[in-house]
Amino acid sequence: VHVKLFLYYLDLYDYWKADVYNADTNELLVRGVPLVLGLNILEQYDYIDLGEAYIVELTKSGLPHPNNETLGSYFVLVWGDST
Repeated sequence: VHVKLFLYYLDLYDYWKADVYNADTNELLVRGVPLVLGLNILEQYDYIDLGEAYIVELTKSGLPHPNNETLGSYFVLVWGDST
């Protein structure tokens, strides 16, 4: 599946969420996936066959999760095929 990922930060709750769309049809596949450090954030959606995605800490930040300034620098989203 060719996907489009929409990431958004919720300031009030201090965390990131993601919506996943089929890039060819623009159909929403998954809404509001929390970006949790160290877990396969797509595991519960195995039936859609989206692969695996993890938030990985690149540099010790002392933060329990990425904030609105550290995603992409101290933390990255790594996505891959689960086969």
